[in-house]
Amino acid sequence: MKSVKMKKIFIVFAMALICLIGCNDKPEIQPTNYEALSVYPNPALYITNISVGSQINGAFTLQVFNTKGKLILDEKGTQGQQRYSINLADEPAGKYQVILKTDNLTATQTILKL
Repeated sequence: MKSVKMKKIFIVFAMALICLIGCNDKPEIQPTNYEALSVYPNPALYITNISVGSQINGAFTLQVFNTKGKLILDEKGTQGQQRYSINLADEPAGKYQVILKTDNLTATQTILKL
């Protein structure tokens, strides 16, 4: 009886270990490249601007998520040196996540809405 129970415990432990090892993959997110993505003013009260740098060549996606994880901006572009304005007046105070994705770069910034 103890042998069967020990086998079950060992199997559960092995499966948990495999899951932890497999789930530990981290996405390849590069440190924020301030030339590629800038947010101003930050912190913001009402309107904030997001600039995509001129060194972004090719297609990109720019997304902004609110404090609840809801997508509030989803823009696609083909060339850098673009500016987007977001009106946060009706949004709650908190931290917002800005993500810029290209084929070989993912840059993130945080907007603090007061």
